Amino acid sequence: PPPPPPPGDALCYEVGPYIRAGASAARFAALSPATAAGRAIGSFEAGDALKELGAGQCVVVIPGAEPFSAGAPYNQVTCTLAIEQSDQTGLEALRSQRDRLTDRIAECPDMAEWTAELVNTSGEREDTLTSDQVFSHPDVEVEMVVRASQRLKSGQWPDNYIRTLALILRTPNPDRPEPEALPEDPGTGPD
Repeated sequence: PPPPPPPGDALCYEVGPYIRAGASAARFAALSPATAAGRAIGSFEAGDALKELGAGQCVVVIPGAEPFSAGAPYNQVTCTLAIEQSDQTGLEALRSQRDRLTDRIAECPDMAEWTAELVNTSGEREDTLTSDQVFSHPDVEVEMVVRASQRLKSGQWPDNYIRTLALILRTPNPDRPEPEALPEDPGTGPD
């Protein structure tokens, strides 16, 4: 029979290798066969702890693998935990799920030196909301984000609002081109 699982929360043991994969030179690419082979997008099956939270496949995005996406700011893994549709706006229910998951992650022993910051943003479109708990560590180039978000579908539909809860791991895209310096305006120099 397989050995018994180690004591503690299985989620802590599942997320740890993903963080290490993000901090490695491959920046998450090794997690998916497609991205390991050089493609920009791939996926892998979530482990048991994330499956219990509602995840199925986790999506890996390596934007530097394709010219059209090379400027994206992050290499990223997204594990969607819940999707719901409604004709009512608001993130309250998903925020409470997000907060419970945030508390659970914060209790992992390896997260003791990480800090969590709440970041709320509104999108350019009406009723687009994102509410993130962003875990970061001064010595690790990976952020873990527990995201509750809502967007409005285009057009007229029943259940206009789509809300999602996701666990996201991201690290700066090492292949992102440097922003081009703006040319100096010759009219602003000293006379």
